[in-house]
Amino acid sequence: MELEQEQEQDQEQEQEQNEEPPADVPEDFCDNIRHIKFTLYETTVLSPALGTAKAQDTGLLETYLAQLNQVHQLANRSIQGYPVLDRELLPFPVSLRDIIKTTMIWIQDFFKKNQIADTIPVADYMERTLRVNPFIQRGGLFIEE
Repeated sequence: MELEQEQEQDQEQEQEQNEEPPADVPEDFCDNIRHIKFTLYETTVLSPALGTAKAQDTGLLETYLAQLNQVHQLANRSIQGYPVLDRELLPFPVSLRDIIKTTMIWIQDFFKKNQIADTIPVADYMERTLRVNPFIQRGGLFIEE
């Protein structure tokens, strides 16, 4: 019984730690990634009216995941130093194109100017936010800080 309680406490503590971005990842960058992620969720999954057949369509989740994957791919290309082309932004909502491009330029500059050890937390944050936990929304969007 005690072991189960300890494991549960450890899981809760780990979850709390995972909800906070690492201290060495710039908060503006985290805000941009969370904004992109939430807006994609809002414009795909939350767009149909509740109670309609479209709102129950699992294709909405697939579209959302595909868009997050595209953002992740753009980020990986930015890490390698490739610029984002305007045509690569066309699948995204118009309201997000500027922030995506600005974020990718920041990623490109950050990875160019810093040593590998300094870039690991940023790369890890992107991986966890965009790929590992695609449905967790933070930063006052769904979960209060």
